[in-house]
Amino acid sequence: MSIGPVELADFWDLSPTGHAVVDDHGIILAANRTLANWMARPPAAMVGSPASELFKPAARVLYLALLAYRLAVGSRAEEIHLELDIPDASPLPVLCSGRRIRYQGAHLILLTLQEFSRKHALEKELLEASQSREPLLGQRDKR
Repeated sequence: MSIGPVELADFWDLSPTGHAVVDDHGIILAANRTLANWMARPPAAMVGSPASELFKPAARVLYLALLAYRLAVGSRAEEIHLELDIPDASPLPVLCSGRRIRYQGAHLILLTLQEFSRKHALEKELLEASQSREPLLGQRDKR
């Protein structure tokens, strides 16, 4: 079985992860349907906008200071926890990874965003449970 360019383009849009191609100025050149669906707009409407604007303000700082910096000084950044700024909805927690490549003489960044809201919710519950036990442990230690 052989897979051609048309099928590869279909796979890009069917991926369970969000993908974007970003230029060296941080502008989105292409986005897959998964990311566009999360952001509640067509992929073509995302082209030309800064990739940093995908994220909530606090996550935007992390994207620019950590992910973009790592890609500027190296060729990859792995699993940065960020939150997408979804219009009219709760933020979507994602792990964002990137790889810097050279394509037809240009420097591009390939971004992959893996949604992990279930894991994020579980971690939040565990943290809250741990914090609620601390006062009880402090009272026990005073006895």
